[in-house]
Amino acid sequence: SIANFSLLSYNKSETLPKIFDFGLSRIAGKNDSTLGVGLGTYPFSAPELYQPDHTGETHFTNAVDIYSFGVTAWYISGVPLPQHLSEVCRLYNPLSFNVLPQEIPKELAKILDRCVAYDPQERPKIEEIVELIGKYLLFGKHRALALVLENSKTFTLNKMGQTIRVGDGQSGLLIKYDGLEFIVEGLLGIVLANNSVLNQGSIIPKSCVLTIVKGISKKYVTFDISNPEVLL
Repeated sequence: SIANFSLLSYNKSETLPKIFDFGLSRIAGKNDSTLGVGLGTYPFSAPELYQPDHTGETHFTNAVDIYSFGVTAWYISGVPLPQHLSEVCRLYNPLSFNVLPQEIPKELAKILDRCVAYDPQERPKIEEIVELIGKYLLFGKHRALALVLENSKTFTLNKMGQTIRVGDGQSGLLIKYDGLEFIVEGLLGIVLANNSVLNQGSIIPKSCVLTIVKGISKKYVTFDISNPEVLL
């Protein structure tokens, strides 16, 4: 279903955001249209809701919810909504989350900018948004464990800026934790992750088998990254 008309309030004394869902929703492909222009608070409503098609109908889509989410994200920053959001034409006045005083990470600001894109096709899927926000909520909280199958030697990586070296002086790799990802900092010889060749700067998959190639022999290392649950 396509849920609309939710309200997010912010209690400053408790610093606790509260979301109220009024139960108004549309079923995609079934009752996702209405005659005339859409309903809702105009600045939070996607521009396409005010542009009926040739039949006079306005259609509700998941992209409509994404737009409302983006505007709500701006609203709870405490910065007043730009005046142009209350105007009919928003095409030439896109929002830029980079200007907010919270100094949002560039990757997050970029996806929030996409949320309020004028063209619905340019807006991201909610799964993409949730994954990225969850990633930053866990900043600096990940933990990785490397286990060398040959001798059962283990390496733990759980501090920001920490590096571990897996292998020897002839083949292996240096892995660094930057708070968000586990990255190949250095590489000697050929190393694969689940049969895909790693390069300098490659991101190590969450759960994989590293294969360190040394001449005609191979050394196998399991690499597991903790995946704490984030509820959004």
